[in-house]
Amino acid sequence: MKEKEEKQNSLEWNRYLQEIEKRAYEISLERIRENRPGDRLSDWYKAEREIKERHGLSDSGKGEK
Repeated sequence: MKEKEEKQNSLEWNRYLQEIEKRAYEISLERIRENRPGDRLSDWYKAEREIKERHGLSDSGKGEK
C-alpha cells in the first residue's frame, strides 16, 4: 500500500514540476519577445509562484518584499 502511495505522490510531483517548467518557458518567451530584463532562473521562480498560487499552495508573502 505504501509503495502505491509513493508512486502516486511521485507522479503528482512530476506533473507539478512539468507544469512549472512549461509556464517558465512561456514566461521566458514573453520576456524575450517584450525585451524585458531577466533570466531563466527568475522565470522559473515566477512560474513556481504562479503555479503554487493556482494550486492553493502559496505561502503568501513569506520571504517576499
